[in-house]
Amino acid sequence: MAKKAYDPGKLTSYCKKEAGLLTAVSITGVLYNVGMAAGPWFEGQLVQRLVEILGGQAEAAAMIGLALTYLCVIAFVQFMRFLKRLYVRKFANRTAQAMRRTVYRSVLVGSSTATAKHTADAASGTLHAARAMVDRVSESVQAKGEKEKASETDAGSLMTRAIADADDCAEGLRKFITEIFDTGVVIVVYMAMLFFYDWRLTLLVLLFPPIAYALANYLKKYVVSAVHAAKDAGDNMRARGLDRVSNAVTYRIYGAEAIQTAEYDKALGRYEQAKIRSGILNNATQPIYYLISSIGFIVIIFLGGRNVLGTGWTAWDIAAFSAYFACFGNLAKKSSHAANLFNAIQKAEVSWKRILPYMHENDLPVEKKVPSGALSVSGLTFGFEADKPLFSDVTFSAEPGQIVGITGPVACGKTTFARCFLGEIPYEGSIRIADGELSDIKAAGGDAVSFTGHSPDLLDSSIENNIALGDSRPVGHVLSMADFTEEAAAMPEGVQTVVGSGGGRLSGGQAARISLARALYHERPVIVLDDPFSAVDAETEGHILNALKTDCPDSIILLISHRLRYFPDLDLVLYLEDGKAAVGTHEELMQTSPGYRKMYELQEDGHEE
Repeated sequence: MAKKAYDPGKLTSYCKKEAGLLTAVSITGVLYNVGMAAGPWFEGQLVQRLVEILGGQAEAAAMIGLALTYLCVIAFVQFMRFLKRLYVRKFANRTAQAMRRTVYRSVLVGSSTATAKHTADAASGTLHAARAMVDRVSESVQAKGEKEKASETDAGSLMTRAIADADDCAEGLRKFITEIFDTGVVIVVYMAMLFFYDWRLTLLVLLFPPIAYALANYLKKYVVSAVHAAKDAGDNMRARGLDRVSNAVTYRIYGAEAIQTAEYDKALGRYEQAKIRSGILNNATQPIYYLISSIGFIVIIFLGGRNVLGTGWTAWDIAAFSAYFACFGNLAKKSSHAANLFNAIQKAEVSWKRILPYMHENDLPVEKKVPSGALSVSGLTFGFEADKPLFSDVTFSAEPGQIVGITGPVACGKTTFARCFLGEIPYEGSIRIADGELSDIKAAGGDAVSFTGHSPDLLDSSIENNIALGDSRPVGHVLSMADFTEEAAAMPEGVQTVVGSGGGRLSGGQAARISLARALYHERPVIVLDDPFSAVDAETEGHILNALKTDCPDSIILLISHRLRYFPDLDLVLYLEDGKAAVGTHEELMQTSPGYRKMYELQEDGHEE
């Protein structure tokens, strides 16, 4: 078995995986931070030149050459800083993507693996036994639907929190690596410079920064506690809000709206207090650290002044005093950053501990790529009630590149039919994709079906994250297929715009197209689209269908819809009604299926519903 490039359960593995980037960070970071020592030295020399010019000991032209040299050195140092930050940001982005991908697999693939196992077990027995299994989970179709919805909501909330924690971890790593150079290396450089000028004075002034470090270490437990409390309070507040919205009708019927609103307000208040406390401990402590480190300035003014007067430990000129003073000022500032860095690392540590249970990708089955191929459905029989199948003997076939339209009266079982392909509904008969039985494919860890439902399940994350789900490939092509490119570009942050919980910041049509783009992005041999056009206009529907025809040559699309405007252009049509499926082209069903013909003619006359 090949060894994986990294173990997602260990933070050090992300550094090993991106060793090339970190090497570039190290080179540019050392050049930048060693070069930082040039600033105080040049500043001291410029002050000395000014004193000499004012005293008539030098010409003004002497300062021009020195100033130009200073500018060139600083330009090089800042260019190294730019490169270092660029490489660190790339490292953080790749690490965040790797963490997100693991979280997605843990939350989604882990749960779908269990579902696939149950489906395979059901398929290996009788349909009666499979239905009995479903009956034990739910007493009715409605109850099952409610439980599925609750499960999806919980999974979505869990994933949203885990993704936010993964981003915090990646940000903590970024700050840590940045400050290793911008604080650690540069402090060593500044210390070396201070010791060069006066080692005895330096030993005195360096007594104060360690006090700031000690204070930061003492506050560690309070910072960790405050961050943890703020995250938990935020989770509780969001859960209360979701419950208040989801069960609004129930609370209204039983007169409990005021009580639940008061509970939400309490949760919101606790979150605000916890967030304020966390913010104070994280942000307001840095000035204190800087103040403690800066006590050394008093010592420098007193003893450094004696050096300039020739009565101290070392003979200094104005240039040496100015360089030493500026160098210590930079060191004191960096020392306060170092102390504050401890708090940032502690915050990231809290997030890492929260997502650690989901960072074990090695324990999950590796998703196997299923090749494209023909779809063959034969004698498909399925339903929930033990003695009354919802549909019996559904048979049809399709080839890659074809679109199969599926329609029927309201509540006839179209969505239930789609869920057979997801492995959520046990069935008799056969669903074969590229010569493999669907239940066997799922049991072996393969995923042959991509799906989007008529109720988009969006995360409280960016448009890009909602589509890619942790993948690093660009999303532009599927945004175009879903006719959403221009709208996404017009949003405040483009594809990085956060859509809100459940897509609450979007219109119904926008949410539906992002969900459609997700299904197309994660392309599979079979793509099931359950009423994807219910919230879009006819023109947009036409654009999307044209894109599906031209840009999905390797996939079979099962398009479930009650709108039949474009069904004459589809390759095959299934009309579901009264437990039977009429199969054929649009023209054939217009001749052989009275129900389909009536539905189509009514919509032609403008009665779409």
